[in-house]
Amino acid sequence: MPSKPRVVFLFRAGHINAGSKIMRCDQLCEIATEFLGDRYEFSTRALPRPAHLNRQKRLVQDLKDCIVIFLKRSDDVIALENLEDLRKSVRGMAIDYVDGNTFPPPRVAMDAHISASVAGARALEVLLSGPFDVPRNRTSSVHTVLHHADPRIVPHQATGDHPNICYFGDLNNAHLPEFARKQIQSLAGDDGLPQNFFEEMLKYNMHYCVREVSKRNKRLAYKPFTKGFNAAACGANILVNRQVHDAEHFLGDDYPFLIDDLSDDCVQAGFDAARSAFGTPVWDKALDRVEHMRSKVTPREIARQLDSVLRVMM
Repeated sequence: MPSKPRVVFLFRAGHINAGSKIMRCDQLCEIATEFLGDRYEFSTRALPRPAHLNRQKRLVQDLKDCIVIFLKRSDDVIALENLEDLRKSVRGMAIDYVDGNTFPPPRVAMDAHISASVAGARALEVLLSGPFDVPRNRTSSVHTVLHHADPRIVPHQATGDHPNICYFGDLNNAHLPEFARKQIQSLAGDDGLPQNFFEEMLKYNMHYCVREVSKRNKRLAYKPFTKGFNAAACGANILVNRQVHDAEHFLGDDYPFLIDDLSDDCVQAGFDAARSAFGTPVWDKALDRVEHMRSKVTPREIARQLDSVLRVMM
């Protein structure tokens, strides 16, 4: 019986404990194995550091005939000579940009450019079709594999008798002025997760997802709507600003808890809207939008999207 094609998710050695590596390599590998494991063999591999050229050469040999998917821009870790050798020896090669820069383009042709967001996919389409010196081959194409919710969240329908709002994550990534901090809870979501972090998430019926979208990187980096997908897994509504990548795409531009900008007035208006809508059909219809979004990022759906990428490289 012929062996199954090997698919290897590659990441920087220094990112072994990073959230993006855990979710987009380890967890995605587990999702893929569950739904596609009858046709492919999935694994993850750390890339040797730039100073370790011989280890890189051995890696190239080990990955012969594999399909390799670089996390973010980890292809930059590999010396050009080794990267070119890898390009020649593998069955297929892709980059999963997640929230990494889409520009400058990779140094060798990629069979697939993978975005974890709809906004990022649009940017990659422009990159490939625009006046840029992007290495291409006949199969070079853009694909969307949406970011899944964290599988450590038990799917749930949040309840309560009032809007119970919480921010989950690194406070440096949120727009959370002092007056807003007084109106919500917050739980840090860095590498030092509290033991009961995912159980705590289920206690809140609205997640705070307001953040600044960097204008400097507007054309370079596109964040997946992971916090929104996590909120959906918890069955919670979402307070989010329109500028957040993919928020309007998934929730609709008339979702009642989208705020127009980061001004104090708009943020406060978001809190007020949540309080006035709670217990009314407006709140319930908003939850219907959230539930529809959840259906777009189930593990089975994520695996289906990944499968469409892998088929290009077979």
